[in-house]
Amino acid sequence: MSHLTFENSPKLGKVANHGALAKRLCDALPVPGKHLSGGVRCTGIGAKGRPITEHAELCHVLNRRLRQGPGRDDAMREGVVDCSYAAVKTALTPQPGDAPVSFSLPVQGIETRMTRTGWPPIPGALRERTN
Repeated sequence: MSHLTFENSPKLGKVANHGALAKRLCDALPVPGKHLSGGVRCTGIGAKGRPITEHAELCHVLNRRLRQGPGRDDAMREGVVDCSYAAVKTALTPQPGDAPVSFSLPVQGIETRMTRTGWPPIPGALRERTN
């Protein structure tokens, strides 16, 4: 199963740039009409088209992308993760010490849905840093 992994080191100024991390994640999620080489780009899918910068909004979009649209039943059968508010907040919270903060999302269900709708597949693993 592929994962989208995003990291941020507390050394870079805590994880105060939640908006940057959220944007990276949204950029990697599939949306029709936003095709890019090697994957897909997703921007402006927050409430009323605003960029996604809030935890709750990020969770809402993740859940919507994973649980609605073509292939929804397949995604549910495959046990695609349910990104709760608490899970994302925990992932974005700075940890003590120098360990980087990371957030990893299984994307098997998304890949299935993309295949069914003719979107280009996400590469085996996408790794992004917020710096």
